[in-house]
Amino acid sequence: MKKIMILSIILLTSHIGFSQEGLYESKEIQKAYEKGTRSRDGIPGANYWQNHIEYILKADLDPTSKLLKGKGTITYKNNSPDTLKYMVIKLLPNIHKKGNARDYTVGNEHLNDGMIIDSMAINNTAQNMDDHRKFMEYGTNLYVIFEKSERIAPGSINEYYISWEYEVINNGIRNGAFTDSAFFIGYWYPQIAVYDDIFGWDREDYTGLQETYNDLGNYDVEIKVPEDYVVWATGDQLNETELFSDPILQLINKSRESDETIHILTTENYASKNIFKTHTDHSWKFKAENVPDFAWACSNYYNWDANSLILEGDNKKKIWIGAVYPPDSKSFDKVADIAHQGIDYLSNVFPGIPYPYDKHITFNGIHHVAVEYPMMANNSDHPQEEMYTELTVHEIAHNYIPFLMLSNERKDAWIDEGWVKLIGEIHGESLGIKRENKEALNTINAYEKGAGTSRDLPLMVPSGFMSVRDNYFHSYAKAANANMLLLKLMEDKGIKNPLKDFIMTWKYKHPSPYDFFNYMDNLIGEDLSWFWEPWYFEFSNPDLEIQKGNIDNEILVLNKGGIPLPITLTLTYNDEKQKVIERSIWSWSAKNKEVAIFIPDIDDIISITLGSPSIPDVNKANNTLVLQNNMIGEL
Repeated sequence: MKKIMILSIILLTSHIGFSQEGLYESKEIQKAYEKGTRSRDGIPGANYWQNHIEYILKADLDPTSKLLKGKGTITYKNNSPDTLKYMVIKLLPNIHKKGNARDYTVGNEHLNDGMIIDSMAINNTAQNMDDHRKFMEYGTNLYVIFEKSERIAPGSINEYYISWEYEVINNGIRNGAFTDSAFFIGYWYPQIAVYDDIFGWDREDYTGLQETYNDLGNYDVEIKVPEDYVVWATGDQLNETELFSDPILQLINKSRESDETIHILTTENYASKNIFKTHTDHSWKFKAENVPDFAWACSNYYNWDANSLILEGDNKKKIWIGAVYPPDSKSFDKVADIAHQGIDYLSNVFPGIPYPYDKHITFNGIHHVAVEYPMMANNSDHPQEEMYTELTVHEIAHNYIPFLMLSNERKDAWIDEGWVKLIGEIHGESLGIKRENKEALNTINAYEKGAGTSRDLPLMVPSGFMSVRDNYFHSYAKAANANMLLLKLMEDKGIKNPLKDFIMTWKYKHPSPYDFFNYMDNLIGEDLSWFWEPWYFEFSNPDLEIQKGNIDNEILVLNKGGIPLPITLTLTYNDEKQKVIERSIWSWSAKNKEVAIFIPDIDDIISITLGSPSIPDVNKANNTLVLQNNMIGEL
């Protein structure tokens, strides 16, 4: 330990940062350190770079045939030092293409021919899409092999024109037509994959389970739909005054100034046909800057509620908050209010960062759980208040991770899902719902059920290796518990909100797991390898055991599973009174396998119980000792 401390002091004074003793480092991250794009103090390196994209897109949706036609110009700036000899374009609707791999079983009615690229031009030069040596499609990826003159040089800006079409699937994976006239459209345009400093091109196939990894971009989008459809989308609507009737505009403007929910669209509005100024097909125009994706939804009968939240602070930021749902919804009439309260909590309490955008809309389309996009969420409907409250706040919290801090959700879903799940649980505790008492989505129970089984893989195992069955356990439950204990050990040293610091340090950038580990080490000024190794790199599980000590009045707590946990002892006395003794998770910081605890009044104790409902433990049978004839024995 002395040797580690000396090494840590040397690293601090040389501004290199803490190096986790013994942590495995992949070759990719080692090369990033060598190139100076990452640093071992957990902040972006001096040579960090990131590419940028501009999208100008037009979409035309025919609700009857469910055919979506699109065209657009994509401007790509290569900020990397590399000459790019090929490009990867994500064709995400191809998850429903016949013959492609999927994490979910779907029927033939959920299959089609995928996204068809009708035409493409590279820097104004038309391309032959039938040239399969140049255009190679694998799964949801289209590889474009450049001619020498087309290669993307460092610092260059290149332009790509693409037109495409695909059939929107009924009740598709995450997106689709959820009724004949209610659509949520995400992952809908040819999207240039991330080219980053660690892995190069993101070539992960989208099979449904893991979600997204995108560069920051600007979007200028025009969406054409039939005359009776309303469109909701990421970004600011540019032409609402041209489309909506004056009575509806008045309600919209009122909702932008009201902290109480205003019912903008109802069944009566649709019946009276007073929503629009004109009765022709409408083109809806939106613009969004510095976002990693763009999604939209439309319907000709969905209700629309909205309110506004003004954040405290110097800039008095105003956020417009909406809920869009069918008239027969079980609970969505409450969602605008829940979202208002949730954004207030996220902005001012935890993570304590002002909500990154000026709007958020929660749409009720998907029939199972929920999915997030910048400023938009597609949520299922639930009669249970605990469930729809957590889902609403959970999806909003994704606007911090991975949309403000652009982590790689495809490889390391535990970074965003683990934190966002915990944020939702902590928010629930602010409403009086303790994590351990949750009926739905209880990550403590879920982690205990799977911990120590063959499913229990280290968190650093790439998310793409997870099955659907294992995903919730790994990326949500296990990760949320690791994050909660990280918060506890940080708070023990006086650091109350390390997540806020990390997000703001990596705002609009792509942090890796190693950046996370390094940043937390340097923030606290300690080598936390004793925590990182068992949680993230090793096969271990939460299992503490209590035993009689080697001397009188001594209790031993053994770490049988290898996971460091806080220690809570409940002492029950002869008079049935109880006393609780707690030891911090730091008790295991020396990588020790046992902790000795002195109990001064042990002769008066009937039993000693180890553990707490808030601390996961896979084997509670070894958590109790009883006192018999002044001797300690196992129950």
